[in-house]
Amino acid sequence: MLYSFREQTYGTASQTFFRKQTQSWYCTIGGKQISLGKTKEAAETRFHKLMGNRDAVRSEVKTLYAMFEQYLTWVEDNRKQGTYDNNLHYLKSFIASVGKRSEVGQVKKHYLTRRTTQYPDWSDTATNDAISVVQRMLNWAVQ
Repeated sequence: MLYSFREQTYGTASQTFFRKQTQSWYCTIGGKQISLGKTKEAAETRFHKLMGNRDAVRSEVKTLYAMFEQYLTWVEDNRKQGTYDNNLHYLKSFIASVGKRSEVGQVKKHYLTRRTTQYPDWSDTATNDAISVVQRMLNWAVQ
């Protein structure tokens, strides 16, 4: 049974899974993948703690960097490698320009436009791609 904020049902520890790429344990809660740690014991402990505290789950994605990590994990699992590589390229430059500690609620339109002016050698297509990738990540997080 999947965890759902609306139904307030809880999953089991069998919903945790190991990702070889990151050498970490994860779970999916409310459609979002959350990193639980490097060891199975730590992952199970954190998983049960999250299941007992819905507010902690909601606060998992406070920073753009946390969203970036979760979105890229989703892209890697659900899209082709080329799409993942493209997203990684543009999102890394975006995170570098706004900082890892920037909070999601602080995102403003000028963050994107300011960022694209930092790369004057980018073509119009590359600039559009960069903005589209960030918008897709933000839209993904809302859904």
